[in-house]
Amino acid sequence: MKPYKNLKSKNLSLVLLIARIFAGFGMFMAALFLASMACSVASLFFPLTSLWLQILNTSGYLFLILSILAFLISGIFAAIVSIEENHRLKTELLLKSQKQN
Repeated sequence: MKPYKNLKSKNLSLVLLIARIFAGFGMFMAALFLASMACSVASLFFPLTSLWLQILNTSGYLFLILSILAFLISGIFAAIVSIEENHRLKTELLLKSQKQN
């Protein structure tokens, strides 16, 4: 699963790569948040004895905040790439039509 697979850029390929990395990080943090919430629900029925599970249980909202921020930054970067690529294609089309005249 590749984030923004339909988005291509000739000039801002590094920014697009960073957007994809942030989107992947956001997905990972969202998965950790879901695991944390599952641990919270499980802790209602079973007492948590493992230290790792207790840490995961208490840091769930941090995972949610990091996930939202990563998706926000990723979306902003992808929008910048999309706007630039659209502007570049329009400029190329305009220059090509002016050459023909």
